[in-house]
Amino acid sequence: MKKPAIILIVVFYSIMLNGQFVENRLQVGIGSNFTFPVNPDQISRDHFYYPSLYGNYPAGIGGTLMLDYKVTKTIRVGIQLEKTRFGSWKGDPEIFILENPTLSQSTFSFCGLFKLSDYLFYSDIISFGILVAPVISGINMHWKGYILPYYSDNYPLPTTEYRTNYGIKTGLNVMYEINNLIGLRTDLYYQYINMESLYIMDKSFHSVNISICLYLKFLKNRYFIYD
Repeated sequence: MKKPAIILIVVFYSIMLNGQFVENRLQVGIGSNFTFPVNPDQISRDHFYYPSLYGNYPAGIGGTLMLDYKVTKTIRVGIQLEKTRFGSWKGDPEIFILENPTLSQSTFSFCGLFKLSDYLFYSDIISFGILVAPVISGINMHWKGYILPYYSDNYPLPTTEYRTNYGIKTGLNVMYEINNLIGLRTDLYYQYINMESLYIMDKSFHSVNISICLYLKFLKNRYFIYD
């Protein structure tokens, strides 16, 4: 009976007298994202100027789901799923055949996170690095109706268009470890998406994005730090 008790006492004092470092390998989180289009307001084609669909939208707001896994000390890989809706279009509605375009976007990305802070300083609370990811984007455009009834009678066109496009995003990633259970992740990145559309002149969608997620930690490794 004495032997198990002695073992428990030794383990207890080892925990109390020595620091414990908890490393999480899997992170699962949810949060918000903000998309700021940086396309120009107008597009020039053959000496004519056309309104940019994306350049005339205000910032978009949406939600983010993220999951990432620690591969090595400085590399994490993961996926992100984002859904974003944009506000009212600010361009000249008389330029388009269709009026009042509304826009929503869904993006799926496979992310690589390269931790840089370990090369500059050591901290088990905060870290930062570089984010690089290919992007698959689903763009859903909807127009309220036709500006001129002539087109609806003689040249009927669909008022909804959905396109799948591809691109890339890259930027900075910061993680703050609140405790051994949860953390806060912030991504600031530039995103480029190649575009094709039946109605608009934009050939690409450029934006600056901010994503903020609260995540839970799983698959923990525990290390004891001895003096």
